[in-house]
Amino acid sequence: MDDSNPGFDRQTFDGYWKNLDEQQRKDLVLHAPQLPVYLGLLPILSSVFSTHYPLREVGKKSLTSMTFVIRKNIETPLENKPLKQAQAEAFQGAALIYRKIFMQMAFSDKSVLIQALMNIGNVGAFFAFKAIYLERVSQDVIKNCIKNLDDRLRLTFADQYLQANPAVRLRFAGLFRYVLAGVKQRQAVTWYYAGLFDRGRDVDPYLNNIDASLRNPLLIEENELLSPDYQDRIAGLKAISMMRSKVPLRVFKKALAQETVKKIRMAVYGLIENSSFGLYPELFEPVLQRLQHAKTNEAVSAFKALVVTGRHPFHKVMEIVRNTNASIIPIIHMEISALSRLSFFALQDIALNKDAYQGENYDINLACIFGMIKKRPERVVRILKENVGLCGSDRIRKEVDRLMVKTQSLLLKERKSIAAPFKDIQTQMPEKKSMVTFFKSIFKDPVQKKLDDLKQRIIPQDLDLEKAVIRDLDLSGLDLTRSVLNLTHAQIVNTLMTGIHVSGGICRNTLFYNMNLNGAVFDLTCFDNAVFVNVSAQNTKFSQCSFQNASFYNCNFNGADMSDALFIEAIMAKSSFNETNLTCAVFAHARLSGLSFANAWLHMADFTNARARFCRFASHAAMDLRTRDLNYNDREYQLSFNDLPRIDPRVVNEINMLIFCEFIHFGQAKFLKQNKLSLLAAFDIFKPEQADFFQLLPLLLHENIAMPETSNVPSSTPCGVADYLPSREVERVGRQYLGGANVLIRRHPDPCILAIYSMGSVGSVAQTAESDIDYWICIDEKRLGGQAIDLLRRKFDALEGMALDRFKIQVTFFLVDIFKARDNDFGGSSQESSGSAQARLLKEEFYRTMIHVAGRLPLWTALPTSISINYYNLIFDCINRLPGTKRYIDLGDIHAVPRNEYFGASIWQMFKWLKSPFKSVIKMALLEKYINTYGREPMLCNEYKNEWMNSGTHLKPGQNDSYIILLNTMIQFYMKSGDTRSIKLLLTCFFLKLGITKQSELDSSVFGLRRILLGRCLREWEWTQEKVFEIGRFKSWPYAAIHRLSLTIEQYMITRYTDLKSRFRDDAELAISEQDRMVLERKVDIQFQDKPGKIKKLLLISSGDRHFSKLYLRYLVPSGKRYGQWELIHKPSIQTGMDEESILTANSVEEIGAWLIHNHLYTDHTFLTMAPNPTEVSHDSIEKLYRAMYDFFTPELAKSFSFDALKKRSFITSLFISVNFYAERPSGRISDFTLIYLNSWEEMFLRTTILKIPVADLEPVKKHICTGLGLKQLPENTVFHVPRRGASMMI
Repeated sequence: MDDSNPGFDRQTFDGYWKNLDEQQRKDLVLHAPQLPVYLGLLPILSSVFSTHYPLREVGKKSLTSMTFVIRKNIETPLENKPLKQAQAEAFQGAALIYRKIFMQMAFSDKSVLIQALMNIGNVGAFFAFKAIYLERVSQDVIKNCIKNLDDRLRLTFADQYLQANPAVRLRFAGLFRYVLAGVKQRQAVTWYYAGLFDRGRDVDPYLNNIDASLRNPLLIEENELLSPDYQDRIAGLKAISMMRSKVPLRVFKKALAQETVKKIRMAVYGLIENSSFGLYPELFEPVLQRLQHAKTNEAVSAFKALVVTGRHPFHKVMEIVRNTNASIIPIIHMEISALSRLSFFALQDIALNKDAYQGENYDINLACIFGMIKKRPERVVRILKENVGLCGSDRIRKEVDRLMVKTQSLLLKERKSIAAPFKDIQTQMPEKKSMVTFFKSIFKDPVQKKLDDLKQRIIPQDLDLEKAVIRDLDLSGLDLTRSVLNLTHAQIVNTLMTGIHVSGGICRNTLFYNMNLNGAVFDLTCFDNAVFVNVSAQNTKFSQCSFQNASFYNCNFNGADMSDALFIEAIMAKSSFNETNLTCAVFAHARLSGLSFANAWLHMADFTNARARFCRFASHAAMDLRTRDLNYNDREYQLSFNDLPRIDPRVVNEINMLIFCEFIHFGQAKFLKQNKLSLLAAFDIFKPEQADFFQLLPLLLHENIAMPETSNVPSSTPCGVADYLPSREVERVGRQYLGGANVLIRRHPDPCILAIYSMGSVGSVAQTAESDIDYWICIDEKRLGGQAIDLLRRKFDALEGMALDRFKIQVTFFLVDIFKARDNDFGGSSQESSGSAQARLLKEEFYRTMIHVAGRLPLWTALPTSISINYYNLIFDCINRLPGTKRYIDLGDIHAVPRNEYFGASIWQMFKWLKSPFKSVIKMALLEKYINTYGREPMLCNEYKNEWMNSGTHLKPGQNDSYIILLNTMIQFYMKSGDTRSIKLLLTCFFLKLGITKQSELDSSVFGLRRILLGRCLREWEWTQEKVFEIGRFKSWPYAAIHRLSLTIEQYMITRYTDLKSRFRDDAELAISEQDRMVLERKVDIQFQDKPGKIKKLLLISSGDRHFSKLYLRYLVPSGKRYGQWELIHKPSIQTGMDEESILTANSVEEIGAWLIHNHLYTDHTFLTMAPNPTEVSHDSIEKLYRAMYDFFTPELAKSFSFDALKKRSFITSLFISVNFYAERPSGRISDFTLIYLNSWEEMFLRTTILKIPVADLEPVKKHICTGLGLKQLPENTVFHVPRRGASMMI
């Protein structure tokens, strides 16, 4: 048998296989692994499901052999087969196996196919992961298949999971922790980490679930780096670079100084080039020494490494290169014109040091311009045409004219080349038969007979229409699901097939020309090698269909469902995919021309090695779109560097703006990477129902959906989120909570909500299961109007209640007008909003802690700080004129905070401290840092952005964590001043906020990320887990420890606040409004200001009676006084070995009770004892008094505090009156009473009155109270408490 010609092809195999006897089939299957991949798999897969056991077993063995052949062809390509061809064959082979998997298939058969896919390697693993994602196979099948899987293949399969979006990863977290836990081979782990570098992938923190001993960089140094095989040494270097945030300098210096193998030196250059900018400044000199004597390609690699060391700005590096190895300058020009990461650094330097590029470095700017001309020639030509009058001479004008003419000519050629493969189709159309010919053939041609039956709505079971010519028929609405349809090599022209339903059809090499397939349904239909020209398939459903090697021209697939479709090596040109569902579709190795996927659904779509030109892709799908080696600008006709004319500097500036705008896509990709890690960190800590709410929220704002727990939402309520398309995961969660109702999955035609972001600790190492979520809902207020906004607020109120009741999570919605936010106007202060107190500081915190949940991105996220500082507004104006860039909103840039804002911010933090002491300490520290480094250091949000914007191709764990960066910044600040006490307090407050008490709480997160990040922090900060656990158990500390730490925090906050107040209070123009200042200062004063009779409010880090082992009251016998005092004493348990401590000394029992209740130290379970005393006061009477006070005041203290109350004079809201509590014996008269009252500012007071002349009833007492308190009448909420022994006095 000839391997290249086995006697069948894709179209003829079925017939060929039928004609073979059992032995011939067995022989063919045994030989199949030696055939071309696709052809070899056809008999193998046919035998795997054979009813004959011997043939089936042979098929399984050959399937295993074939998968190893496929993998070998990729790992070690043959000389006569390029790598890309081997990869394309792997995709086609894996797709063929994948198409055989059905949900109804037996467990053992699924296992055979999944095992085969996993054995293929990366390509097969992708299809295996799709199978579990789309629920074609269960997790049990996966577990069964990986039992005996080689560790490299196990890691390859896990790698597919790591590329999925966070919501998908949440669903399969447990399974893949199991997968990684089974990895046992250190060499496999090293190989995998090195492969991550080669693929330009980030080190996902989830990989720390691999046993630590298998990813120990020291073992790599001791083994791979000492190997005689240079390939092992290269793999070791790459693996170490991915395992460590920074490779030890000694490793790199040794390789640069002593390594004789050029490939290893090239690997070192590549590692430096792909590191974070400025990570290796120490390596500048060693690399420069190599560059000075290196040949061309090594010198260019060394140059790129020099740039990324960050030792010198780009223009300085260019000066050095011109003086040491000027021969590589033309190659550097071409590298820069590729608009790569190297260009990104050049552009940032051009933006910061414009003058440095006016002289000899002008060629660098021109190289960037040439790159822009190659990528967007029409845009640059437009600018040149508009500014042709600025050309300094006729010669320059002619050069510009020549460029414009040539550009237009090349664009015309490119467009002609797109249409070229299809131009002869119409001329090759079969001629329309005459009626006479038709009638003559109708009785002879069985194909024509079947067509005539179809025309008469008679549907034969056998619809073998191979090579048929079908034209001008109306086959709309036919149900062919019970027929066996074969249209191989058929030609279908000018035929109406709307609403047709086909199942299991074969349409290989079929021509569809001038066709209408709107609303049709095709299940399990093969369109491989088919040609579609002028075909409309709007709203058509293609379920599990294959279009491999198919060709499309001028087709309309708007609204079609092509999810999970296979377009491997397809040719697709000038076709529309508006609102098309392409979830999990595979376009690997396809040729794409003039297509727009901007509004398509592209979740988990694969474009590996695809070649695109004039195409647009959906921004929302960027997070989980597979685009490895996708060429976005694969044009056949390109300009050369020599075509570039001399350009006036004024025109250069305008073109530079265009280039800055182009690199927004680069910045956006960087942001989405870090946003993905923030989402993972959030899902890591969320409880299951909290994660469900987080996913569900955008859908609830996108549509006016009534949850079962809420009332109907008025249809006029503004809804729709811009650029948002609910994912498959959101749809799944939605069905779970919406009572099984269908979830509408669409883009909103007229969205009212521009974006949804969360801000705060969610998504960082500081998140806990109790963390609340603050959402920014961005809108255009003027567009919506007041009535619509009121409806939206009502919807938010309902969602906040539902979130707490149904999902056990506290959320707060902040409605943000984008124009006011841009201008730093956040309204007035309230319980949750800082308003004018800290406008720019609020924006800084937002940018630093935000998670993009849905909608458009802030432009700030996509611009490097070095570019935005001078060009932010110009770039925003520019992108608004460009197509496809309305995905950004302008919330304003930030590089500094005016000094007049810090005073208001300090008051706000004092106010927030009353509620959240731990966070406020950290934020007050940041204020102190900003003030003391004013004008010398960048804002923290920009430092944070620089971490991930210039992170290199590999974003390391922790580089994206806003809280880690915040704390490290503060530690460095206090270290410079030697303030170790503040560092200790800062970290103590951080771990108090986390509240981690034991190892299991570290280990129990969904992905295990919390343990990983905190472990890293503890090593850096030199803290132990035991210390963290002890702090985390603060709610069980004795009262003395709680009180001591609380006073330390109070002292820190008051000291910082007082310092800030003294610095800025007298500034002429404070940023905070007068009303906000008055309200916030009043609230702070309420806490600290002493007033006669005021019950002091402690700012305890933990309240409740759990901090006390035993409380008792003791009467202090007076010395020379008529009345003694009462003392509250805490007696710790014997185990603590601590002496008893005095908590409070007061003049009355009521004062102690008021203090306990006001400070939330008394609960309904508190039990106090009393030492014997000579007074008439009994233990029973105290218990009843405190219980009555607790029951009376607790509901009042639980009410939410209103900011409006602080804008008015305070008034008494609740009054408790204890009467005759100290009466020595019943006398029938009132001799004393004590008032405990709460006012509208939440202050509690106490007054005791001893009457000189006892009275007989309460009326005189009431009048006395009103007079003393300045009241016309007692408050409505007033109660009298009379001890039982004095009850006779009240009668």
